[in-house]
Amino acid sequence: MAKGGLFHGVQLWVNLPRARKWVPPRYQDIRGRDLTLVASDDGSSLIRIIAGSLAGHEGPGVTYTPITYLHATVAPGARLALPWPGGFSAMVYVLGGDGHVGPDGRPLHEGQLAVYGMAGDALCLRAADRQPLAARGGWEVLVLGGLPIREPIARYGPFVMNTREEIIQAFEDYQAGRMGIIPRSACRTAPRPMIGCRTDDLLSLPGSGNLDEEVDHLMRINGGEPGKHHPFAATVERIFSEAWSLNSLTGRDRRLLLIGALAGLGVDDMLTRHLDAALRTGDLNPGELRDAVAFLVPYLGLARAAKLHALVEELIDRCGET
Repeated sequence: MAKGGLFHGVQLWVNLPRARKWVPPRYQDIRGRDLTLVASDDGSSLIRIIAGSLAGHEGPGVTYTPITYLHATVAPGARLALPWPGGFSAMVYVLGGDGHVGPDGRPLHEGQLAVYGMAGDALCLRAADRQPLAARGGWEVLVLGGLPIREPIARYGPFVMNTREEIIQAFEDYQAGRMGIIPRSACRTAPRPMIGCRTDDLLSLPGSGNLDEEVDHLMRINGGEPGKHHPFAATVERIFSEAWSLNSLTGRDRRLLLIGALAGLGVDDMLTRHLDAALRTGDLNPGELRDAVAFLVPYLGLARAAKLHALVEELIDRCGET
């Protein structure tokens, strides 16, 4: 995007077969100029091949299993027939605009997903004659599918494995830093600073009571000196590695940071007090707390995340669901 306009972010998780789940991590930086562009026979549709192949044209994405991943723009009223590999699953997700899919022309609108049965040799899509103003340039869709793996699935948080034991191993690998990193060369801008270690800034929560005393206590029981660089600050950095500016954090943000750090350190008495305060003051509602627990799962590990989940649900029941 050069300037302004609507920007879409799409996160796609691709499962791996059992034999490939332990391959070394890798990173691919694929930019717009790297995509393979093809047009329909009548020129009414533009297709960007992200991964896999279409009619003999290969996309830049490298995958461990056979998949096809496309972004298509279909002109209003135009029909697009895509050759599709036999045996592949198929899905169409609408980024913007209106159209129809399948032989019976089922309507599909922005934010909706169509899941085909075994698609056969072709997929048929047609853009509606009239498009919303935001999609006046055409119907924007993601088309994707792949060869079904047909193996047992165990999933938790961001991980999909074959067994519960493998899920536990995946969390342990993540916490040990064995999942790889994004190469610095792939960053388009210089990384922003990590969260600062000044607890007086980080913990300045409105209405938090005698917080200085609690922080000093937290430092001592975790082997740190009050006012010094200590394990608590390091835990905040580890759990929330997304670089935020302290000046831009709201009281709610700081409350979430504090809850995450306390959960990471396993300081249950203080964690309970701050969770209870967050609910009673309205800093966080039950839905936001549940979202926070889900976000923290890969950082805390299964045992601590399950404990945090149980504590949150207990406090929500005690305070009354609102």
